Amino acid sequence: MPIQLWGYNPILQNQVYGRDIRMPQVYGSILKAVVVLERFREATEDDVVSFLREKAKDALRRKSQDFGEELGQFDKTFAKFPKKFLEDLIRGRMDCITFVRQYIGAPWIKEGQPLKEYVHIRYGLIPEETIEYNQSIGIEVNMEFFIAGLLHQQLLEQRLGEKFKLKFLLENGRLSKKQGIDLSIAKRVSESENFFVSAPHYDPREIGELVNVIYAGLPTQREISEIKDMKYKVVEEFAYTTLRRLIETAQK
Repeated sequence: MPIQLWGYNPILQNQVYGRDIRMPQVYGSILKAVVVLERFREATEDDVVSFLREKAKDALRRKSQDFGEELGQFDKTFAKFPKKFLEDLIRGRMDCITFVRQYIGAPWIKEGQPLKEYVHIRYGLIPEETIEYNQSIGIEVNMEFFIAGLLHQQLLEQRLGEKFKLKFLLENGRLSKKQGIDLSIAKRVSESENFFVSAPHYDPREIGELVNVIYAGLPTQREISEIKDMKYKVVEEFAYTTLRRLIETAQK
């Protein structure tokens, strides 16, 4: 079922939405106000350990054979680890796993305890010409493109790019009662049990307007289930942070 966000047009159905903001006197082009929808379940320690053990196989393979691959930041970081560490991790040696767990920031969840699930919203501004140029040179304009665009340093320096992120806790697959969210916004609360705003000193009117759009567009579990599940990205982020912490500890 297609998700509809009032005032926004689908750029990538159920993933990215946009509307034009005309400010040529300021930025010299039409700006695209972009909303990126994501859904994820919280990552656990066990999720991160399983991910690291699986990725360790790739890292070990690269150590033994030169494939000339162009590696991402995560794989480049993992390639720095000793062969024995990777082998112990793959085999699941208890001392190695216990050591790694000390540096994982993901929560430890008791067996049988329900995992929290969230809807995550990214909001920001990207020049229309930036999107059109990348399309013209054959770059795939997918969700990852828009997330990277919102975080692009050059845009951020121009006070464009990502403005804020919102996170909503789901209750039985649905957004929690809007009345509580509205109260948090009115009080300029940045973080509560069921709501999070990344900007600590936000404009309640700006946040409230987008929250109204989100609640109108995601009224039931059916619409929310259409949002792309990004749990793997959450696990990867925790895993990458874990690797960096391990490297920092080894360098002390």
